[in-house]
Amino acid sequence: MFPIEKYTHIDNIELVKNIPRVNLAEASRFCVSKDFKRRKNEAGTLTGVEPKWVDNFTEKERRAFPHITIGLLACLIKISSENEIYYWYAVMKTSLARFFLSLGMYFVPIGPIADYHGKRRPYIIKISELLDGVFKKDLDYWKMMSNKNNT
Repeated sequence: MFPIEKYTHIDNIELVKNIPRVNLAEASRFCVSKDFKRRKNEAGTLTGVEPKWVDNFTEKERRAFPHITIGLLACLIKISSENEIYYWYAVMKTSLARFFLSLGMYFVPIGPIADYHGKRRPYIIKISELLDGVFKKDLDYWKMMSNKNNT
């Protein structure tokens, strides 16, 4: 069993029952270390990047986009692609799910909020749909996450 299945209640069984387990992984505990968040003006932020991060970087640095969470997802997408993983389970705070939604990533809730390392909710997403959503919202993020530069 995946940790999500052990520690949360999945009540949207219809959504997950036909997904081959060999093509499913859990990408939970999206954490940014406290040391990383201790950088100037970043304590208390959801993702470890201060709201006005753009003001602190040159144009070239802004293009690199310092968002550690997005970089983490880009790595997970590559690893998933290499291992024929097409779906992710995820357990996260609703605020993180809202953040992902703002980037075009619609993680589908599959159960109620549970007390699992704090108040978190179980979600699922098809990776190709995650990328499609990002593509529609921001081509630069999509290029970075999909490792495609000539589209």
